[in-house]
Amino acid sequence: MSDKTKKQLFADYAFLTRELEDFANTKHFDMFADLLEQRDKVIAFIAVAPDPDNYVGSGAYEDLKQELLVAEKTLLNRVKFLMRQIEQRKTISSVYDVYAQSANTGYNINAKR
Repeated sequence: MSDKTKKQLFADYAFLTRELEDFANTKHFDMFADLLEQRDKVIAFIAVAPDPDNYVGSGAYEDLKQELLVAEKTLLNRVKFLMRQIEQRKTISSVYDVYAQSANTGYNINAKR
């Protein structure tokens, strides 16, 4: 990867971002985490990569940057949504666990006192 230019690395970054969106929608969290790690590595390479064709100052870069900002915002919203779903499921599960434990002890939670 160290021999790629900034333009090529930004293309890789955009590809990984699109893939992240796909895997967030399918809920394959292991692959999602792997893609995040790969994207972090690409970011590190971008910082030190050569830019022989001055891509960073070009209009194509600005267009890609805007596209990526929208994609990142969409991705962030999707991840927040998934996190809320996970938290809700954990809460529901813990409620059922408490109910199941009380049912096993013979204690009736709904008994009138």
